Parts: sequence; structure tokens; C-alpha cells
Amino acid sequence: MQSQILSPLSIESEIAYFKPMLKREQYTSEIDRLLWRQETIRQRQERISLEVFDRCKGIIQYGAFQGMKLSKETWWGKSDLGSQCLGLYEKEILDFIKNITTHQYENFIDIGAADGYYGIGMLLAKKCKQSICFEISKEGRKTIQKNSIANGVAENIYIQSEASTQSIAAISDAVFKNSLIMIDIEGSEFDLLNEKIFEKFSNSTILIEIHNW
Repeated sequence: MQSQILSPLSIESEIAYFKPMLKREQYTSEIDRLLWRQETIRQRQERISLEVFDRCKGIIQYGAFQGMKLSKETWWGKSDLGSQCLGLYEKEILDFIKNITTHQYENFIDIGAADGYYGIGMLLAKKCKQSICFEISKEGRKTIQKNSIANGVAENIYIQSEASTQSIAAISDAVFKNSLIMIDIEGSEFDLLNEKIFEKFSNSTILIEIHNW
């Protein structure tokens, strides 16, 4: 069996790596640690997410939507708040958005807007002039309205209920001449997207989230 001698540099890097963890441990009780050991993965994700949210004071610190205010009272899920604050949430989409020039799109149309993260962020980042948010949940629509007011963009955001062939057809064709459309409705894309809808969207850029299942 061969032994390995660590260099001082290696030891220092290990100490630096574990330093914030050891520091944080000083502020936890045995009861805290006991409760944490009983957590499900989902519960741990939410707890850590909310801890990051509190440390960031609910404001996105990095990325395309830097400076955006988030609300702890979410409709969609608190486990996303931490990654949103760090600018890491759905990073592939955020990287795409970051490369959009100022007011490159006249409109941003968010189908499946949840809490309004993208609809509000696009306005704050000045990537579009107005946002149209489709959200089937009444609670979600209330949250979008509340968050748009908190971020000072309520005048430029339009909140709709369910996206359907009828509700999309009711929007003027002019709106789709220079729009970025994002669709994330958990698999219901196959029910929504048809020949008529694609014809309506033909002059727009479309982002669709696809799940392998």
C-alpha cells in the first residue's frame, strides 16, 4: 500500500474549501442537525434555497436579471429561489437571454409564466418593451402582478390566463412580428402547438422546454 504525502498547498486548499462549512456549523444546534438528518431531498433543497434567498436579501446577484427582486411567497416553488438569486436557474436560457441586445424584441410572450421570473426579468434587463404572461393558475397570476409591482414594471406587463388556440388568436398579428416566445407548460406543448399556432408564431423566435419523458 502506497501512502501519499500532501503538500502544504494541498492542505491549505482543503482548509479554504471547508472553512465556510465549519464556520456555518458554529451557528447550528444539535437539534438543527437532528432535524436536517431527517429531511427528504426536496425538503433539503427548499431549506438551502431559502437560506441563499435570505443571504441575498431576495435580490438576484448575478446574470441577465441582476438586481431583480424576488418574493419568498412563491406560487411555483421555493426550491428555485436560491438558484435564481445566484443567476444559475435554467442557465442555458439565461445565457441565451444575456446575448439579446437592448430592446431587440418588441414583445416577450411567456406561456407558462409561473411567478413571472422571465416576464419581469426581460423587462428589467431591457431585452423587450412589453411582456405578455400566460399563466393558468389564478394564484400564479396574482403572484406575477405582485412581483411586477415590486420591480416597477407593472405598466408593461400583461397577464393572461390559459394559453389556447382561442386566446392566442385573439392577440393581434402585429404583436408577433418581433417577439420572443417562451413555452414551458410541462408537456402540454403537444396540446397547444398546431398548424394555426405555428402560423401565428411564424415571425417570432420560439424557445420550448422539452422533457425527455
